[in-house]
Amino acid sequence: MTSRREFLQYSAAITAGAFYRGEFPDAVGAEQQAGSLPPSIAALASMRDRAMPITVDERRARIEKARALMREHSLNGILLSGGTSLDYFTGIGWGLSERLLALVVPVDGRAFLVCPAFEADR
Repeated sequence: MTSRREFLQYSAAITAGAFYRGEFPDAVGAEQQAGSLPPSIAALASMRDRAMPITVDERRARIEKARALMREHSLNGILLSGGTSLDYFTGIGWGLSERLLALVVPVDGRAFLVCPAFEADR
């Protein structure tokens, strides 16, 4: 039986396919589009090859910086639910839903996740 989540994923894929016209940008399309941009923008070069994935050590450093700010402002901890903040600190891409998934970052000790038991394996 198809779950609600699968139904929504399939529906989104079918809808996207219905609107696809084969017009993904390529080098030629980008050059044609560049003519309509301001010269300062059109002169920008791609820096895609210089982008690096965020490492585990960098995420740990982000948590340590948050802890330093917590100490500075007399906070005992922070709670981060799904969304960009959770992704920033952990790399977990989890949107808001009816089920809580949250990261608790205490000022001292290990950070931990709070979630329903049936979501723990995810």
